[in-house]
Amino acid sequence: MEDQELVMFWLAGDHKLAIRKGLTSIILANELRKKGYKDKLIEDFLMILHVT
Repeated sequence: MEDQELVMFWLAGDHKLAIRKGLTSIILANELRKKGYKDKLIEDFLMILHVT
């Protein structure tokens, strides 16, 4: 599955599916930066990823 697709699942709220399909913190951070998300928001998403 493409990195962009994994992040779309994440942003749609299906965190567990995205993780099962291979989403990592590096993929999430890189793809969110490409979309223009600010570092603070990316940090918040990464905290959620590690809790999930």
